[in-house]
Amino acid sequence: MEKGGNGGAILLTGSVVTASYGMAPHAYVASKHAVVGLTKNLCVELGPLGIRVNCISPYGVPTRLSMDATGMDEAAYEAKGNLKGVVLRPEGRRHCHGGVESCE
Repeated sequence: MEKGGNGGAILLTGSVVTASYGMAPHAYVASKHAVVGLTKNLCVELGPLGIRVNCISPYGVPTRLSMDATGMDEAAYEAKGNLKGVVLRPEGRRHCHGGVESCE
């Protein structure tokens, strides 16, 4: 991106655990906080080169694995993580970025 001179965009994926509290493994929470810190650092380093860096922090996706691990059912996921009237689904996660990775 730097050599091309046209800027660019980097999109990292964090987690809601960086903005709230809850029951999650310590290593997971620490790693997602690291992603947020890395995002901030890269913004300072790459911003002057026209490279935007963003981090999305989605809520959990109600899969069988996540529901078993948290003890929550799909309704609980909807009640806790529904900010825009949409519950994330495994098949829709590739579309959850909202266009922040666009270079335009």
